[in-house]
Amino acid sequence: QRGSEYLFFYYAELASRTDLYIGRPDRPPVFQVSTTSPPTDTRFIPAANNPTSTDNQVKTPETKSSTSVSTPSSPAGSPPVQQQQNTLAGKYTFTVTNWDDGWISTIEDDKVVVTKGYIRVHAYYSLAHDDKSRNAGRDYYWDNFLTKEFRIFSKQYRDHGEVISSFQAPYIEGTAIDPKTGKNCFLALYVRSESGMMFPFLAIAPDEPSIRQTFPNAENQYESDLAAMERYNRFAVALPDLVGKWTGGGSAAMSYYNAYTGSYAGMAAVAMSDRFEFFENGDYLSKHQGASGMVGSMSTYSQEYRGRAIVTNWEIILPNRWEGKTSTFHAWFTAVRGGRVLQLQDKQYSGSRYSLVLE
Repeated sequence: QRGSEYLFFYYAELASRTDLYIGRPDRPPVFQVSTTSPPTDTRFIPAANNPTSTDNQVKTPETKSSTSVSTPSSPAGSPPVQQQQNTLAGKYTFTVTNWDDGWISTIEDDKVVVTKGYIRVHAYYSLAHDDKSRNAGRDYYWDNFLTKEFRIFSKQYRDHGEVISSFQAPYIEGTAIDPKTGKNCFLALYVRSESGMMFPFLAIAPDEPSIRQTFPNAENQYESDLAAMERYNRFAVALPDLVGKWTGGGSAAMSYYNAYTGSYAGMAAVAMSDRFEFFENGDYLSKHQGASGMVGSMSTYSQEYRGRAIVTNWEIILPNRWEGKTSTFHAWFTAVRGGRVLQLQDKQYSGSRYSLVLE
C-alpha cells in the first residue's frame, strides 16, 4: 500500500518454472483479521522410553542452494529399538525411530515408512524432474510409479473449485488394493517440488474417513500435513557412523536492476564450504571457508577447529570452536537414496546449521 494505492503480489516456485504476478485491484481490499489461535508447536520428539527415536531495486534470483531443517528436541533414555552392525559397507547403527506421538519411522531401500495403527505413510526418496515430469505435473508420480506399486481403482482431485493449475495443490487421491495386505485401501498422494526435485508423500489407510481424520489438510497447497510427514525422516547417530569426512555448503547469487531505469546494478553473491572429519577415537577436525558481498569486492573467511567430540544419540558436543568455546549441536541423520545426510544444528544459535554428506 502507498497512500490509497494498492498492489497485490503472488510468487511461486514450481518444478518447471517460477511464477510472479503483480496486479492492481479496482478497489481497496478488505482486510480480515483472523481470530483463530496459532497452531500449537508440536515438535516431533522420539519417545523417551524408546528414543531411536533497497527500495528502488528489484532483485532477480540467479542461483541458489539451501536446506530447510526443523529443530529437533533432544531425547533421552535407553537405546533405540533396532540396530544394525556398522560396517565400512555403509551400514548405520539406527534404522528405526519410535516417536512419542505413536508414529514409528523405518528406513527402506526407496523410502522411509512411517506407521501408526492402520495408517502407513511412504516418504519416498527424491527424484529429479525432467521434461516429462514437469509437463505431467502432479499426475506424473501417480501414473508412472503408484500404478506399478498398487492396483488402482479410482483417481480423483480435491481442488475445491480452483481452475488455475498453479493454484492447485500437487495432490491426488483414490482407491486401490494394498499389496502389503491384499485389502482395499484409500491413497492420498502429495508431491512437493523444490530445486528441480520431486518429493512424493503417500498415505495409505483402510478407508477415506481415516485419511480425512489423520490428514485434514492433506490437499492444502502450502500447509499440507501430509507433506509435513517429512519431519519423521530422522534417525539417531552413533560415533561409528560418523567416522570419515563429511562435506556441505552452498552458494547463491542475486542480480540487481534499477526499478525505474532497468539498468543493471551489479550482482551480490555468497558461497560457503564446510567440512567435518570424525575419527574412531572421537577426535574431530572441521574447516569452514566462504565469501560474500558484491562481486568484485567480496569478503572472505577461513576457520579451522579441532578437539574431542562427544557423541550421543541425538547430540554432538564439539569443543574448541569460535573463540575456544564449546558448541552443542542437535544431531540426526536424514535417510536418502543410497545413504544418509548428517544434520547438525547449534543448540544456542539455531541459525547455525550444517547438512553434510559423506565423501
